[in-house]
Amino acid sequence: MGLWQRCIAWFFSPSRRQETRSPEFPPEPNEADIAEELQLREEAKRLGEAGQPAPDSTIPAGIEAQIVQRIDKARASYLDWAASRLAVVNGDLSRLDVTTVVNHAAQAAEEFARKANALLSERSAVLRELKEEVARCDTALDEFRQQNRLVRSARYPQSAGTFLRIAVLVLLIVVEGGVNSALFATGLEGGLISGFVYAAGLALVNVALAASLGRFFLPNLFHRSRLRKVLGSLGLIAAFVTMTSVSLTIAHYRAALVADIDAPGKIALETLKHTPFGFDDITSWLLFGLSMLFATAALADGVLFDDTYPGYGRHSREADEAHDAYQEEISDVRDELAALKDEALELVDENIKAAQAFLVRQEASLGIKTKTLSRLQSAMLNAQRCHQALITLFRTENVMHRKGTPPPASFSVMPTLVEVEWPNFKLEENRAAFEAQQARVQTLLEKVQTLRAAIQSSFNQEFDTLTALEDHLPPRANSRSLKAVAA
Repeated sequence: MGLWQRCIAWFFSPSRRQETRSPEFPPEPNEADIAEELQLREEAKRLGEAGQPAPDSTIPAGIEAQIVQRIDKARASYLDWAASRLAVVNGDLSRLDVTTVVNHAAQAAEEFARKANALLSERSAVLRELKEEVARCDTALDEFRQQNRLVRSARYPQSAGTFLRIAVLVLLIVVEGGVNSALFATGLEGGLISGFVYAAGLALVNVALAASLGRFFLPNLFHRSRLRKVLGSLGLIAAFVTMTSVSLTIAHYRAALVADIDAPGKIALETLKHTPFGFDDITSWLLFGLSMLFATAALADGVLFDDTYPGYGRHSREADEAHDAYQEEISDVRDELAALKDEALELVDENIKAAQAFLVRQEASLGIKTKTLSRLQSAMLNAQRCHQALITLFRTENVMHRKGTPPPASFSVMPTLVEVEWPNFKLEENRAAFEAQQARVQTLLEKVQTLRAAIQSSFNQEFDTLTALEDHLPPRANSRSLKAVAA
């Protein structure tokens, strides 16, 4: 997940930061508690009985000044609480501006086009080299076909076929060794185990030589050149001579082992020179025949290890491998383009969700602001009511105990509280900004299908530049065109 997605996920996560970071509301003044704390009734009675304040006094009594001081202190604490709470909410509102995420979503198509162009520019050199390699291999293959008048496609084993032919050779060695082990066991002290070791070793030589001759010499029989055909014929003769010689050697060596004489290898070589087909028992003939049979199978397997026409399989494989490498590179680039497209579409969805989440949290913050203002107004009104109630209580009690002394002139005027400056809640401004951001998000929602279509269109345009190999290069020669060349 990228940095932008992590930021969005953080904003999506449920939070009550406004509540947890805001200070607690200060306790509101209570008339009874303040009256008891200041001993308001007792002080009013005491002053009244003493005829205080004097009838001509225009200055509020000291206890009234204390009441005003207490109420002003409470009002100041309310204002401090509201200011702190506003700072938290305003900070959240400033971070919840949808402009960035809306713009990011709106630019998703352009961002995808930029990344796609960068990707193609980065990979174009590799594609160009692979394309040139395909053209070179196809040209070489076509020239080879024309020179040799080939009218068929090359026939050579693929990976599974190659493995099968190797497996056949291994199987021939194991089977020949297993069958011949019983024939060798008669002349060895180790019995079947020693017989199998000898037989398998000789079978390896027999099969490997025959397969090598079939792979590298016999395909010349199918070449158009007479000289190559002669070379192939000589290779066939050489293969027959080699296979016969190896089979005879195996049979004579086994006969020497059975005879239980010293230096069986030397005796077998002498016998092979003077009487190559002079076997004394049917078992040696059977061993000779089995060796020739397995050698012939290995010879055929070697011939079929590649196309029977010399060099045709190699040229065709090079062309096919070049085509596969080019197509694989194109497929990789297409996959990366598709990943970029999915990322761009996902980015649009994530930004829409983020913008909607921002609006929800902005609305919640505006609700907190409204509640803060309402609570502040209520607390200030309550403080003013408490102020008036306490002053009235003091004056009423004082007048009751003045014993006919007229009330002072100051009792005709209510002491004023300190004028305070309220914090600017800017609710109307915030609501206007919220409505403007709602409009931005609504515009984005109305454009979302257009954005998706633009991303898809850009993807299709880039995707079409990666057309199939047949659209980039001349078509490979098929059998019909080759027949025309051959004619």
